[in-house]
Amino acid sequence: MPREDWLCRIVTTGFLLAIQCAALAGGGARVLEAPNIEDMAALPDTRWVVGSGMSVGERQPGALYGIHPDGDVVAIYPHDRPSEGRSTASSMNCPGEVPVATFQPHGLARHLDEGTATLYVVNHGARESVEIFSLSGGDGTRPPTAQWRDCLPLPDHTSGNSVAVADDGRIFVTASGRAFAGESPSGKDSEAGIPPSGVLVREPSGQWWTITVDGLAMTNGIVWDEQSGNLFVADWSGGAVWQVDPDNPERARKVPLGFLADNLRRGADGMIWVAGHVASVPAVMECYLSEDAHCPLDSVVAGIDPGDLSVVCSQRIPATTFPAATVALPVGQSLWLGTFRGDKVLMAPRNSKTNADAGHCIRIRP
Repeated sequence: MPREDWLCRIVTTGFLLAIQCAALAGGGARVLEAPNIEDMAALPDTRWVVGSGMSVGERQPGALYGIHPDGDVVAIYPHDRPSEGRSTASSMNCPGEVPVATFQPHGLARHLDEGTATLYVVNHGARESVEIFSLSGGDGTRPPTAQWRDCLPLPDHTSGNSVAVADDGRIFVTASGRAFAGESPSGKDSEAGIPPSGVLVREPSGQWWTITVDGLAMTNGIVWDEQSGNLFVADWSGGAVWQVDPDNPERARKVPLGFLADNLRRGADGMIWVAGHVASVPAVMECYLSEDAHCPLDSVVAGIDPGDLSVVCSQRIPATTFPAATVALPVGQSLWLGTFRGDKVLMAPRNSKTNADAGHCIRIRP
């Protein structure tokens, strides 16, 4: 493993835990201590990022974290402050706040509506749902706050993965299970034991419907591209990303990648960033279902041009550098990498399209 020089201090205040660390890796990359940050989203007009820390059995509870590039990693939910009410527009959606002890966050999406930031988080604890939080703060070094507002229970016997939100109020959730059994090409579990999957769509009216694409094996990450009106959907076991028009899914276009594509993130320039694993499906699932502290899996980061669907860069990252990456979030001129099973977030300088070494997405010592 590359040599890393650490400077850390831990500050505990009530229910909040702040872990301040700095580490230098090759190529100007830095590493922060943060538990199992499976997905991340940047907060606008701040330097803070929100991450979903996945639970690992009884060893590591699930939580949402505020992450600052200077080193602060702060638990923002659950916290020691009571939630304040629910949104009046959707107060009938949810029977109550998710029990803190069973909160199991997965994919997430940050959405802005007239300057108000809302966080949507796929949750597996106590119920299969999308939990909705109001975000505020995040000024300077003060961490953001997350107040639970409501939830959207998913259809029965359906398991969610990631979520995206359109400006017209539609909510898209990648999921698998009964909701897709009658619509998927096979209509049954695959030979690898992966259930039928697709995209759940929730209209502002509250109605749910489903999108399936012939040839899409297992939906994972998802982002909404407002400019084109298309979804980009990661096909995890199929090793690809699909561009999907929700109104014309039969015209979906596939971008083969050759690795298990996990979460997707869209940059300010429109670029679609994907991180995933170089491993077999059984190998990833074996570690995911275990309580291991780390998954020693190689990763790949890739950038996709949404215009012509070309793969601008694709870079393999050894597990000894950063294990089992599940998200590559563009923040300024860096990419932040998170993992579903590990204790670090990696921040690495991003290469430009015109860089002579543009085949490499980030600058990091292998």
